[in-house]
Amino acid sequence: MDSLPEPTEFAWLADLQKSQSFTTCLADHPAKTTDFGCDGYTASLSDYHELLQLTAPDDHCGIVYVRGHFQNTPDAILARAQRPDVSGLKGSFGVQIHPESVFELGEKQAQGFVNLRWPYIQYDLRNKAAFHDGNSGSYEEISFVKDGTLFQIARIKWGRGGSLSDFDSANTLERETVKLKSGGKIQFGCPCSNGGPPIADSFQLRFEGNQLSCISELYQRRLDVQIFVNNLPQELGPPQSSRASHEVQVPDLSRTHDIDLYVGKPTIIVSTYALRDDAPINQPGLSELDGKYFEDIENYLGISSTSLNMTDRLWTALCSTNYESSEAVEFCVVGRCVEQILGVSSVPVPDDPPTITSASNILSSAAGETSTQGAPEDAEKEVPIALVRNIMTSQYVDVQSSFWQIRLLVKVHEFIRTRYFEPDLLETFCPLDEMRAAYLAKLRRHIRAILIWLIETDLRPRELLLPLKIERGPEISKYHISPARIQHCREQRESVNVDRSYNQACFASLAVWYAMRYCPRAITEDLKSKILLPQLKKAYTSVEKRRTRGQEDPTPKNDVLQWFHLCCLLLILREPVGQDSDGYAAAGLKRDDMTKSQLKFQKYVTRLKTKQNEPYSLEHEEMDRLVLLGEELDLQTLQTPFTASLAEARAKQTRARIEERERTTKFNPGPKAWKTSRITSSGPWELSFLNHHSYLWTTKGENVRSSRDRCFDFVLADYTFMTSWDRADFNVVGTWWDLEPLSVFSATILDLKTEGNYYYNLVPDPG
Repeated sequence: MDSLPEPTEFAWLADLQKSQSFTTCLADHPAKTTDFGCDGYTASLSDYHELLQLTAPDDHCGIVYVRGHFQNTPDAILARAQRPDVSGLKGSFGVQIHPESVFELGEKQAQGFVNLRWPYIQYDLRNKAAFHDGNSGSYEEISFVKDGTLFQIARIKWGRGGSLSDFDSANTLERETVKLKSGGKIQFGCPCSNGGPPIADSFQLRFEGNQLSCISELYQRRLDVQIFVNNLPQELGPPQSSRASHEVQVPDLSRTHDIDLYVGKPTIIVSTYALRDDAPINQPGLSELDGKYFEDIENYLGISSTSLNMTDRLWTALCSTNYESSEAVEFCVVGRCVEQILGVSSVPVPDDPPTITSASNILSSAAGETSTQGAPEDAEKEVPIALVRNIMTSQYVDVQSSFWQIRLLVKVHEFIRTRYFEPDLLETFCPLDEMRAAYLAKLRRHIRAILIWLIETDLRPRELLLPLKIERGPEISKYHISPARIQHCREQRESVNVDRSYNQACFASLAVWYAMRYCPRAITEDLKSKILLPQLKKAYTSVEKRRTRGQEDPTPKNDVLQWFHLCCLLLILREPVGQDSDGYAAAGLKRDDMTKSQLKFQKYVTRLKTKQNEPYSLEHEEMDRLVLLGEELDLQTLQTPFTASLAEARAKQTRARIEERERTTKFNPGPKAWKTSRITSSGPWELSFLNHHSYLWTTKGENVRSSRDRCFDFVLADYTFMTSWDRADFNVVGTWWDLEPLSVFSATILDLKTEGNYYYNLVPDPG
């Protein structure tokens, strides 16, 4: 190579950890995968920034993923997340330094997130001991998702000094060679096949137009990969074969690359990964990297001082004037959870699948784009969003989890709306009030889109619920789904253990009322009249069947939940809809019949025993949390007798029971069935994160800080929380990715920061 190619400028990437938009992670805490995404397309990295998983929306199962070729068990995933893939054979499939290279990565100099969403890492780069020449360098990388494509941009600089140091131009002809490895063995999968070994499949590998494509025969999906070094594409085809396409049983995308490092000059490596439908490849891979595509990237990522997407500024502005580090960590937890909901657990389910070129417009609330921030809030034009339980192990919809995620978004909206912001150093470039207005609009659009999916989807209590599109009319055509996959997924779905101890559809009505009560600007007239109103009769009759026919062995949680469900329906119907002030008549319901049903379920709750003789467990925590939620539902405004007093009495009993909870002194025999096929652990309650949160929710005064600190014993490096340390429950590791515990805790943190008694601090948004 006679001359040095001029790379696309990524000067902003140099020492990015020093920018206003960067938040460092908790490096001394345990780690799981770092998950991020946009518009339903997500990626997951190890703690060492190695690529472990990609996901994309799917018409048949809601989600389809590509992973390294390893067991799909939580323990196998966690092991790869916590340990570096030094050999390159443990399941990562991104770009990394080859084990045979004379270079190696040294100590981590920085690791964290850009605007609490996009992961960034910086390493020392060094020669191996036998090749040490006195020089040193840096290796830094940022990952983000844009237009349905994962981008990983690495900036390597070799010489003497830091990432931003200047060098004598006379040294620019001096160069070294670093050997890189890309790709690896991969597998395709979906929520139905998750949890076991890689499933049997056939694959076709194509090499054309500087692009490597791997097509799954079973899933009829294609993974496209391209790598550029200083703008120039790298050859990804197999060196031992001249065939442009061939079939394999286990696809291996591995390839080595010898890259020149010029002393004093940065080397830019851009790798792209896109999981798409197996449609004909209309356009070959790029012959060179188009710098125009990245012209607005600093605004998209929120790095530019003028960007409305620099939400790290927003979260920092929420802190007190002279805040302690613990307060900053708390807002990192809340902000990280919100970004996880907006970018990772949200799966858009449009009626018509969008093209990749328009994918960035699907979810303006999650994408960080500013072009649609001034658009009118029209429910008919919203793309419904389903919230999955987590993106790694339980890639299906749990409506209980969805409710707690929505509740957090509503509380965040209220909290940000009511704060006073002191101008910061970047105020002249981008006023915080403008950023606040844009962020609140995103939250409202997102809340509305989630509610649309919950309202219009048939939430059957005993079936696995996948993030699929709403079927408005004839059944969706499955012409593009292979018969083999339909058969495989049908068999696997039947084996998934779904909690059938309660009617999950009841959480949907709770979510609707909660948003109507505390974030009314998210509820448009179109949503109420054209989407919500036609579904209210169905929501009532589905629970009325339980009252008239009875239910075998009902659980206390289900009794309370269905009582709250009917209370919320009464509160919803009390609200005017358009020109019709009588919501009952508009929905085709009778007030007297609904009141009678509500009072019947109220009797069930009245009869529940007030004392528990069993050791405190997961089921008790879920029940207590649900009862305490009654304090936020505005039940005192209902006209039915004793409703508010019963909710208040049950909440008071729950608070007393939590306060009087004793430390575990004897161990129980092991997991037990909870009146259903659901198996839960009976280990010491102290092992569960949410059990400690219960005390944080109910305590006051000087005990708040110590209770908060006990919760933070469970915090992970990425500001999420492990749900439990109970290894007697083999399912516990898989719940580490759940967003429900993090959403519950984050909402309580916001309550504690609001003046007054935090458990009833929310006030109606005047609109």
